[in-house]
Amino acid sequence: MQQHLQNPIFKTLSAIADKNNTEAYVIGGFVRDLFLNRPSKDIDVVVVGSGIEY
Repeated sequence: MQQHLQNPIFKTLSAIADKNNTEAYVIGGFVRDLFLNRPSKDIDVVVVGSGIEY
């Protein structure tokens, strides 16, 4: 599970969300693959509020 979470995009997403005082969550197939310990090729993110402002 840790290998999936080592992707540097997560630090970037977290920093941007913190800077904009908003919430962002990883959803979809990435989360499923994480639990099933399978490789994942994409990351889906949902942003609370306006994704365009994010």
